[in-house]
Amino acid sequence: MQFSRDHLLRPEDVCAVLGTKPKTLANWRTQRCGPPFIKIGRWPFYSLDALTSWLEQQSSKQTKGFKSCR
Repeated sequence: MQFSRDHLLRPEDVCAVLGTKPKTLANWRTQRCGPPFIKIGRWPFYSLDALTSWLEQQSSKQTKGFKSCR
């Protein structure tokens, strides 16, 4: 996987896509149950490709009775 600046999202961008609050996304990072992220320095970033894959996995899990992060 090749990363470019154009394909990395900041947490606030991901929150806008998911409709979540920044605190929820931060909790998911510590619980390791949300979308995959990388850290550059001390800042988290999300790959657009990884976020898309994660969303696709969530939709298939929801149809199979999967319980989401809390």
